[in-house]
This record gives sequence, C-alpha cells and structure tokens, in this order.
Amino acid sequence: MKRYANSALLYAIIAMLCGAFYFGFTWYMMYEDATALGEVHSHYLLYGVAPCLLLLLLQRTFTISEQKAVKPARVLLALGLNLVGLHLLAKGLIEVLYYSTEVWMDYALLGAAALGYVLMGLAALLLLVSVARQVQARLTPPAGQRAARPHRAQPAHPPAAAPAPAVPVPPQEVQPVAQEVQPVVQEVQPVVQEAQPVPQEAPTVSE
Repeated sequence: MKRYANSALLYAIIAMLCGAFYFGFTWYMMYEDATALGEVHSHYLLYGVAPCLLLLLLQRTFTISEQKAVKPARVLLALGLNLVGLHLLAKGLIEVLYYSTEVWMDYALLGAAALGYVLMGLAALLLLVSVARQVQARLTPPAGQRAARPHRAQPAHPPAAAPAPAVPVPPQEVQPVAQEVQPVVQEVQPVVQEAQPVPQEAPTVSE
C-alpha cells in the first residue's frame, strides 16, 4: 500500500510542477494562445494520481498485489504516461518558441504519443483482468471446502423421554394422611349416595 501512495504523491508533485511551469513560461513569453503545455498536468493527475489511488483502494479491499499482472501494469502505465507527458511538453515548447512545427516533427511527436497511449491501454487492460481474477478468487471457496457435507436425516419427532422411576413412600408417612382423609370421606359418602338416581321399575302391561 505504501508504494501506491508514494506513486500517487510523486505524480501529484509532477503535475503541480508542470502546471506551474505552464503558467509561468507562457506569462514570461507573453504567449496567450492555446498550447499543449496546459495538458501536461491534467494528464498526470488523470492517468497518474487517479490509477494509483484506485490501486490503493483495491489493495485495501481485495489485496490486488497478489496478482502477478499488477506489477507489469504499473510499469506500462509509468512508461506510457511519461511518453505522453514528454510529447505534450515538447509540443508545447515548440508551439510557444517557434509558433509552428514541421511535418516530420509532428509525425514523430504523434508517434511517441500514440505509443504512450497504447502502453497505458495495455496497463488498464491488465489491471482489469487482475481485479476480475482477484474478485473471483475471493468469492470461490478453497478446494477443501467445496465438497458438500453429507446431510444427516433428523427424526420427525424427538424420542420420548423415559418415565421417571417411582419413588417408594414409607408407610409411616402414609398413615397420618389416611387418618386425616377418613373423616372427610365419611361426610361425603352420604351426599354421594343421595345424589345417585333411584332406578325406576319398568311398567307392567296388564293383559
């Protein structure tokens, strides 16, 4: 993570220096027309600082440095960006100092710029492939955990608990309770007998 932060800081410093040089040089030369010098600092901010900050975020989230293609992508990005920056710087200086360029010089500068953009495009492609692979590696479980564990069939109803063993009550404890309950039974017995219905005799049919 530290190297991504340092790269972003370096590109930001280069961008600020190029921007200061553009304003100071055109003011000193009293040049008021549009020039390629005004695009150098924006290229370093857009293609240098922004990708490094994105790599810093991806490193913290997905550990993108585990992919081998990240380092070549950073090298290609640096080469392409510096080629484009030198192209813009040279073209801007020629525009300010000579107000025009020759045909062969234009083609040479355009060739350098095209090569730089191709290198930056390859770097972007490698970074996208690395991000896709790293995300897939994070979402895919390890090989040891891919096999599904056998599912154990659970019984529909839990087994019934075994009945608790009967605890024998000593007769010394039962006898006092029986003596207390006996008067109550004698009082209730007549009431129960009165409440029982009296059986009725079937009527006799006379001949």
